[in-house]
Amino acid sequence: MEPVNNISGTSNVNGIRNTINLHDHFHRNFNESYSYYHKNNNNSREITGLKHCIMSYLFKKAYNSKYEGALNHFYLVFDKFINLKMYKMQIINTELLLIKYGNVTFKNSKYEFPNAFDTLFFVIYDYINEKVISIHENSSEEMLEIFKESTDLYRDYNKRTFIYDNSPSGSFYINVDIQRRLYFLQKAKNGGKVNIIKRLLSFLPTNHQSFVKAPYFDRSLFYYDDNCIRTIEYPQPVINQTVRFCDRKTKKVKFELNPLLNIPDTNIPTNKIKSYIYYTFHPTDPFIISFQQFLDFPSIVNFYVR
Repeated sequence: MEPVNNISGTSNVNGIRNTINLHDHFHRNFNESYSYYHKNNNNSREITGLKHCIMSYLFKKAYNSKYEGALNHFYLVFDKFINLKMYKMQIINTELLLIKYGNVTFKNSKYEFPNAFDTLFFVIYDYINEKVISIHENSSEEMLEIFKESTDLYRDYNKRTFIYDNSPSGSFYINVDIQRRLYFLQKAKNGGKVNIIKRLLSFLPTNHQSFVKAPYFDRSLFYYDDNCIRTIEYPQPVINQTVRFCDRKTKKVKFELNPLLNIPDTNIPTNKIKSYIYYTFHPTDPFIISFQQFLDFPSIVNFYVR
């Protein structure tokens, strides 16, 4: 009979040898499968520098999270974030960029962009220090609060050169209107907190030059219907032909904007045809230009002088 020590030693050596062989066999099969997958996967590509910063930020956030399933969730959505594409960007200041990511597809020789109610992501990136400051989903309440508290950072607005306050960040009346609109949206049929936040954040990032800077939009001086005219030069459907600006204190109509009632050279009223209109205001003088677009008729340009 062999000593117990010799049997035990032989068993340990054989077990270690078998473990090493099994380990080598596993890694050889894994490497072969990995190489085969990447050779036959047409979508495999390297991660860019900015996308690598985003994934590193998400990994560190998940790793340091107190939630036990944070890392598992990161691995679960890894491919989803890798496939996101940048399709909008805005320079906030001399250091920060606001970048919007979404699922952009290419079909029928054109790009198809996601709508406002799809899942989108906002990335605030410091391009001086080359690091990601924060990442927010388009349904994030934190992103909405950041936008409400620092609206002036998202537009070309300078109070030192412009005395009239038509910014949501500095106007009490605009904030009251926003809260009232939020209340009605929550009570709407297709409302809900998530959809409301997505609607409010849908136009970010914005074009600085598209904002209108004029005293007529100062809510401490005038009030008007937001559904008819906005503080951004963007075509919107014509809901009401007459846009009235009323005095905030006296409640009297100060002036009106009336687009043409009939299309030139025809007897067709413009309120019977679907059209889009946007207004361009002079910064200081009482001069306004409206540009009205129709689907089947030439566009109409109106000039308003007081």
